Amino acid sequence: MALHGRRKGSFRVKQSKMDLHAWVVHRNGSIYDPYFSFYDHCKKVWGCEQNAPTLYDELNGDEKKQAWREIWKRFIRPLVQTSDVDELFREYVKKPVPGRCFLNAWAYHQLNPGTLYKIGKMGWPKKGGDVHWEYG
Repeated sequence: MALHGRRKGSFRVKQSKMDLHAWVVHRNGSIYDPYFSFYDHCKKVWGCEQNAPTLYDELNGDEKKQAWREIWKRFIRPLVQTSDVDELFREYVKKPVPGRCFLNAWAYHQLNPGTLYKIGKMGWPKKGGDVHWEYG
């Protein structure tokens, strides 16, 4: 989910969008983050290495707290107030939705105790050494 307007060292919320990404980390360090086929096109457009691993850069401190408050208020709280939230979580895990990383990751996190919900940047290495941050 893009939350647009991230500047060096911070992020901004612009209307209904945020330039951030969410994923889940298991105790063993493995990452849950659904890969969507359109990412291949993004990599090609931005000159990224096609077979390179996805890179992550987590927010910390006050930025993380501020981002979490916005994510909770805008995306997660409305979802958890539904009548059958466990069924919704299972559906998000079974069929992750592009552009809904906050919810995809939260649903997985809720169904997998002991995991860590992360917020920050996601991208891929470019040919030449730079990184293209698709989100963040």
